[in-house]
Amino acid sequence: LEQPNGSYVCDQTLTESGSGEVGTDISAEVKTIENYSFDENNENNVLSGKLVKDETLELFVYYTLNQANYVTEYYFEQSDGTFAVSESEKKTLSAKIGASVSAEKKSFDGFAFDESNENNVLNGTVNAESELTLKVYYVIGTATYTTEYYFEQTDGTFAVSDSEKTTLNEKIGATVTAEQKNFDGYEFDENNESNVLSGTVDAENGLTLKVYYVLGTANYTTEYYFEQIDGSFVADDDEKTTLSAKIGTTVTAEQKTFDGYFFDENNENNVLSGAVNAE
Repeated sequence: LEQPNGSYVCDQTLTESGSGEVGTDISAEVKTIENYSFDENNENNVLSGKLVKDETLELFVYYTLNQANYVTEYYFEQSDGTFAVSESEKKTLSAKIGASVSAEKKSFDGFAFDESNENNVLNGTVNAESELTLKVYYVIGTATYTTEYYFEQTDGTFAVSDSEKTTLNEKIGATVTAEQKNFDGYEFDENNESNVLSGTVDAENGLTLKVYYVLGTANYTTEYYFEQIDGSFVADDDEKTTLSAKIGTTVTAEQKTFDGYFFDENNENNVLSGAVNAE
């Protein structure tokens, strides 16, 4: 009988012996054996012979193992974390009964073999009684995505901050959202059309999220000082103005005209311009 490794072994339980008259033609019985088929083309068959005096006639009948089907199923992780079998990838093959077979680990775009999955059945023994099913599990692969933060400059343009740029990994096909951070002196520019606040992770085309921030505003005050008869200067509270401007911008005091007074351009105490700051 053929073994799973292709060799043949004599089954002593099926061996028969007998005797007869010299010159008698003897033929071997081709039996029906479960899971085996008579190998009629085997050159080692000796199916008949004639009894010869003082000699032992040996007849040999060879059988090959029958084949049986086995199935390989491929399971893919879904966006909700469950796994679903792919009907299009399911394969039905055949091998000799008793043979050890292994599932083919294929490559699939966007997925990675889940080697730690306890449901994997990567190899087994083909049998005729119950069909062997091999199972191979794949998780959704990961890809990187980048989040860039853009900050308004004092000239109104925006520049990306390399130090704030972040690159993270996430499962392909997942929807990700940019983190809206707080930055001193800046406010999130929610109406900026260049914002890309969310997107789908894509292994082929990549994904870059973009978050824009405008300069925050702060108050600044302009005080007007008037010379007194004794030569000193006193601020006029009625003329004091408080305005707001974007942090970091340079503002200039308005030089007004007042009856009976003229601007003291050489006064070292003048502060005619400066940068707005929040502190």
